[in-house]
Amino acid sequence: MDGRSALPDLDLSTRTRLACARAALRSALGFNRRGLRDYLAAEHADISYAKLALSLGIAETVVKKQLHNLRERYRWLLRDEIAHTVASPADIDDEIRHLCAALAAAA
Repeated sequence: MDGRSALPDLDLSTRTRLACARAALRSALGFNRRGLRDYLAAEHADISYAKLALSLGIAETVVKKQLHNLRERYRWLLRDEIAHTVASPADIDDEIRHLCAALAAAA
């Protein structure tokens, strides 16, 4: 199922923003080698780093660092994808705020 069928009442610009977010997410997850994708958007308080480290067989500090790196890479990739859809780099932050608001409203 794609985002258009899941969220049919979104306007074209919001769909474009969501497509950018999906592309960035696919790129970020391609970089992920540890099965951490389920924790990419989770709040820090909602993650048991100790349990996750145990299940992956790695140190807790490594889990924290890898999640930090994954989130950082996703932010960078999202900004890069959004940059292709705006007229000026100064518009990137506004577009990201609009995307976050649209995602929050759709949830």
